[in-house]
Amino acid sequence: MQVRPITIDEQEILFYWQRADNVEGYIYSRIIQLARKGWNLDDITLAMGVNMEMVRQLITSFNFGGIPAIAPKP
Repeated sequence: MQVRPITIDEQEILFYWQRADNVEGYIYSRIIQLARKGWNLDDITLAMGVNMEMVRQLITSFNFGGIPAIAPKP
């Protein structure tokens, strides 16, 4: 499953999430970035310790709605 091209603004937000204290944001950011690098779903699932459906849903949401679709809820 592939991620659509990521804009510069989206990339900045994803990098911010990786450095923030929010674990959910960190996981979401890493999943999107690993998928962008060409990792397959199985490898992302193993590396991040989450289930495959969550990875699939996150990538699909990002592809259609961008950052607002995957932003961690407060």
